[in-house]
Amino acid sequence: METRCPEGAGQRQRSWLGAQHDSPGSRQGSRPASAKSVREYQQQNEQEQEQEQEQAAYYHRQEENHTPRPEKNITRHA
Repeated sequence: METRCPEGAGQRQRSWLGAQHDSPGSRQGSRPASAKSVREYQQQNEQEQEQEQEQAAYYHRQEENHTPRPEKNITRHA
């Protein structure tokens, strides 16, 4: 028997991935609104990317500075 994903499942996931970094005030489609010039849209996009990079760097520093984690290759058998 053939197994298939339900229709639209991929799209649902994609829209969630696209929405997770948005701030509540700036929910828009992926295309610029007609009232906005393409240049304005590009500037906004660049700002969002910079913020995401800063956030990732911040969390990476937090991990390095604080929580020492056990090595992943430790295996425990009961």
